[in-house]
Amino acid sequence: KKKENQVEISRQIEEESEYQGGFFLNHSQPLFCLFSISFQIQVQKKKNGIEKKEKFRFTPRMAGYTTVLVLILSILSYLLITRSDFSINVLRTPGLLFQEQPDNKYSNIYDLNIINKTFNPAPIELKLKNVKGELKLLGDELNLKPQEKHDSKFLLILPKSSITKMNTPITISVYSNNKLLKEVQTSFLGPVAEKGKS
Repeated sequence: KKKENQVEISRQIEEESEYQGGFFLNHSQPLFCLFSISFQIQVQKKKNGIEKKEKFRFTPRMAGYTTVLVLILSILSYLLITRSDFSINVLRTPGLLFQEQPDNKYSNIYDLNIINKTFNPAPIELKLKNVKGELKLLGDELNLKPQEKHDSKFLLILPKSSITKMNTPITISVYSNNKLLKEVQTSFLGPVAEKGKS
């Protein structure tokens, strides 16, 4: 009777091996195939161990596969944890120079690309951080829907006194519901007054 039990256990292991092997090998992903082959090898060793009444041993091969699996899971977990809820890019519109404005001011036009990766609507607000100036959206207000990608333009107006070089560094803070999402670094193109002239 004991021998019949061992034969029955071996038969169940073979069926499980065929099912798991067929499932993974029918997929084209190399990682699944790798673990499938490893699984079949370990099943065969388990079968031989039952027949020979050997105790289970944690082999170096099993340790290697376990280490690889833990490493992959760690990387995936890190990517999920550090994933940002918004993707934000600000670039000065290429091919355009500065524009003269009344009251001795100058302006640049910028392209804004923003993606809402969340499942909640998000109102977006832009603010200048390191210089005094005016920021005007060219179009409707920024109210992003869940999972929405939005492209728009805005106008940045600075007084001549704030322009310290041909490419003045600018920091734009992006907010949603009074929460800072990101600080974007860009530059403002404008004329610099000659020394001795205002």
